[in-house]
Amino acid sequence: MKKTIFSIIVLASFFAFLATSQSNTNRAGGTIPAFSPDVSISQSNRIATLMPNGQISVYLHSSGEVVYMDFDEYLAGVIAAEMPASFELDAIRAQAVAARSFILYRMQIYREHAAPSEHNGADSCTNFAHCVAWISMEDARERWGDNANYYEWRIREAVRSTSGEYMTFNGNVVRAFFFAMSNGWTENVEDVWSEAIPYLRSVESGNYDDLPNFETFAEFSVEEFVNRLRTERPNLLVGEALSTALNEPNRTAGGRVGTIQIGNQTFRGTDIRRVFGLRSADFDISTDDENVYFTVRGFGHGVGMSQRGANRLAQEGMGYREILKIYYTGIEIVR
Repeated sequence: MKKTIFSIIVLASFFAFLATSQSNTNRAGGTIPAFSPDVSISQSNRIATLMPNGQISVYLHSSGEVVYMDFDEYLAGVIAAEMPASFELDAIRAQAVAARSFILYRMQIYREHAAPSEHNGADSCTNFAHCVAWISMEDARERWGDNANYYEWRIREAVRSTSGEYMTFNGNVVRAFFFAMSNGWTENVEDVWSEAIPYLRSVESGNYDDLPNFETFAEFSVEEFVNRLRTERPNLLVGEALSTALNEPNRTAGGRVGTIQIGNQTFRGTDIRRVFGLRSADFDISTDDENVYFTVRGFGHGVGMSQRGANRLAQEGMGYREILKIYYTGIEIVR
């Protein structure tokens, strides 16, 4: 009988310890919530095939080295670099699934063919212009300051609660592009790049003109404006007055500039954005023949999920799966 009572006391103490260890206090004095209930830890055959040991190799541009890390640890660093940790948890979960899908798609292509030379033989890299951004959790915590414990919990919870989930279309992993903030609509992918993809269609994405930096401005002298364009088109002719050479742009389904004729040349809106470093290709352009003025709306290429849009939808109570199905037409979420 004494042994039985002793065993009960030990077990009670053990479970009390587990309950206590699930809650910590962050540097700001707030309580960090417990993790969500366990989700299935079984990974799909696709993930297991691509990463038999659960690790991914990553080329770190900052140090010039290739490192191996646990896939979920890498994903946490991607989310920490790509989306504010203060966003709604379901927005971060949507980002986790989108990033996981994007990375898996790229890895699958590289397995079938060859990884690009920029990777130095690795599965992925930390150049956001080529793959996805990434930050070590140590550096992220330093950036988060007093909120470090709480923000790290949010990132890891988003990874954990979507464990193994990714998006498919007709059984294939999707190219889950995402960007910072839309102009109110996303883009058909072929209006930004060349290939039409059925799940990357233009969809309404809400009104963001109340957000900081939704609308931004840029100004260039006429001389600099013309010189920059001539680096792209040396044969550009604009005449004596630029105002007579600027034409109304043709716009895409997503409201961004598709093409615009300037003098004797036609430019894509995406090229104008790149040449002048604009935040998006949704811009108005005007001139007084001394300077050229841009008014720009949104931030990013406009294809796939708007991160600000995902956060707004999550604030309205929408779950991450529903958010993803808005931005990626006709997809399925699998594990």
